[in-house]
Amino acid sequence: MLFRLARFLRHRLLVLPVVVFVSGGLLTYASWAAFDRLAQSEVQHAFSLRADQTIDRFQRRFSSYQDTLDAIRALFVASDHVDHKEFIDFVGTLSFDTRSPGTVALGYIELFEGGQHAPIVYIYPENTRNLSILGLDSFKDPVRKSAMSEAMQTNRPVLSNPVLLFQNDPDIIRGVAPNEPLGYLLYLPVNMAGSGQSSTAAGWVYIAFRLDEALAAMFDGETVVLDYEIFDTTNPADVRPVFQSSIAPDARPPGFSPLVAERTLSMLGRNWHVRVFQPGNFNGPSSRLRVAGL
Repeated sequence: MLFRLARFLRHRLLVLPVVVFVSGGLLTYASWAAFDRLAQSEVQHAFSLRADQTIDRFQRRFSSYQDTLDAIRALFVASDHVDHKEFIDFVGTLSFDTRSPGTVALGYIELFEGGQHAPIVYIYPENTRNLSILGLDSFKDPVRKSAMSEAMQTNRPVLSNPVLLFQNDPDIIRGVAPNEPLGYLLYLPVNMAGSGQSSTAAGWVYIAFRLDEALAAMFDGETVVLDYEIFDTTNPADVRPVFQSSIAPDARPPGFSPLVAERTLSMLGRNWHVRVFQPGNFNGPSSRLRVAGL
């Protein structure tokens, strides 16, 4: 009887440490798993916030274009006639071309000869490339004419399809050729019905810009944690990439599966798809960020 009791107690003493060890291991694993879930949740939340901030900055970039054109149109609305010097002096005070990298020109296009011609009349800044395109008829290019006509009909700012800017080749009035830098033109009609001057459009103020340069400069000098791609999806049959961060998805380390956030938005008559990727060094709210650009 005593022998059986001793053997039972010995087994109990041997089992107890095992039970304690296993229980401790399970508790540690459970704690680690809970902490890991919390950490991943914080990373996901921080990543989502950063993605939303990218979208917000993208939208504000276009808002700044529209605000600038509104200011220039106000000059025309407030005057019986805006001459060359008045236009150049006023646009110069806006400093928009220096404050907004990617801006190629701000100008005024006038409607002539019963609405059949629309030459560039004023342009700023007056550098060699810009001066070389004064007088060009924007209506000769169907892409430009389509955007200008829509702006005239709706009395709203309208963004063109991507085009080869005249500044790249003033003799070219055609579609975009492969591998040539794309530009956009934002048109705003002046002297529309209700402006107090005329029942028809007298012309357009416009901004010509390189969107890739504008987006690359948005984060210049700042700590940016995101890699991203932006596409112009207005024409589903011709989706155009307009910006890609310095680390493309196919260049990521093997086995690295980043968080991805995708957003779609519509602005100024165009549709955009933004794809945001988690970079390898993103660890949550305290992560240091790096510049992302072309």
